[in-house]
Amino acid sequence: ELKKQNEKYIYFVVRIPETVKHLNSTVTFDETISSIIRVTKDLVNTDCIEVYIQNEEKRMLTLEAAYGSKRKETISLAVGEGLIGKAAELKMMIAQESGAPSGTRALDGQIMHAAPMIFRGRLIGVLGLGRLINPTGDEKRLIAMVTDLAAVSLQNCEKLSNAQEEANTDPLTKLYNRKYFAERSLDEA
Repeated sequence: ELKKQNEKYIYFVVRIPETVKHLNSTVTFDETISSIIRVTKDLVNTDCIEVYIQNEEKRMLTLEAAYGSKRKETISLAVGEGLIGKAAELKMMIAQESGAPSGTRALDGQIMHAAPMIFRGRLIGVLGLGRLINPTGDEKRLIAMVTDLAAVSLQNCEKLSNAQEEANTDPLTKLYNRKYFAERSLDEA
C-alpha cells in the first residue's frame, strides 16, 4: 500500500511541470477548457468533470464543457444555486454527500465536488467533479492546484483575446481597422 502511495506521489510530481506547460501553452478559450478537463482527468480519478464559466454581469455560471457527464444540454446556474453555485458564492471548494436533498441532486446531476476557479479574488468559474474513484485523500490538494492553474490560464486567455480585439479595431468607432482586413485577406488567400 505504501509503495502504491509513493508511486502516485512520484507520478504527480513528474506531471506538475507538464501540466503547467500544457495549460499555459493554449491560446484559445476552447483549447484552454479542453486542457483543463484533460489535466483534471490525468490528476484526479473521477467519473465526471464539468467546467462552468461565470458571466459576471448576469451572475450566472454556464456549463462550457464536460467529460463523463450525462447532461444532454448546456445549462446555466445562478451564483448560489446548487453545489456549483454555492461553491461560486462562497468562493471555496465544497463536497456533497451522496445523501443530499433530492432537489439539489437533480440540479447538480452527477456532481459531488465543486471547486471555484479564482484569480486575484475574481471568480472565473467552477470546476465540478463527480464521484471520486479509489480516493487517496490527496484529491482536495490536486483539485485546488488544478483550479488555481485553470484560473490563471483562463485569465491569460481572456487578456489575450481582449488585446487581439483592441489590435483589430479602431478605439473610437469600434470598427475593424486596416490591420484586421490585411490579416483576413491573407487567411482567405
